[in-house]
Amino acid sequence: MEVELTVHCSLCSKDTKHKVNLPNGWAHRYGGIDDESNGFCPDHAEVAEFAESQCPGCVGGWGDCDLWHDFAFSGRRTLTPTDFLTIERGVCPRRTNGTMEIGPASVRDIDLSTRATTKAGTSLAMAIRDYWAAYPEQK
Repeated sequence: MEVELTVHCSLCSKDTKHKVNLPNGWAHRYGGIDDESNGFCPDHAEVAEFAESQCPGCVGGWGDCDLWHDFAFSGRRTLTPTDFLTIERGVCPRRTNGTMEIGPASVRDIDLSTRATTKAGTSLAMAIRDYWAAYPEQK
């Protein structure tokens, strides 16, 4: 069975679509798969390292993320210059939850001592500023 996989960039309006063949015997209800919260386009691919370093074990996804709420949509837009410096250093200024992740049959420790590179953090800070420029806050 062939399904269409659409991966959307988490930080802009770009997406990519691909046909994927499921193995014989597999079926899919909708004929397509949309991933709206885990993709990064070539312009934002460096941000994936930041997400891999800072997001595991924090919240369920972008919809629950305090950092996301502080810059996205018509949200609070309350990031300060200090917050941007923290992001640029590879650390999330809004980290929420703890140091373990519970899965279907496992508990995994999360090492919070590692941080993203400054390159990844700077890329995220730039993406946030670009997002604000592209989608001005509605007053």
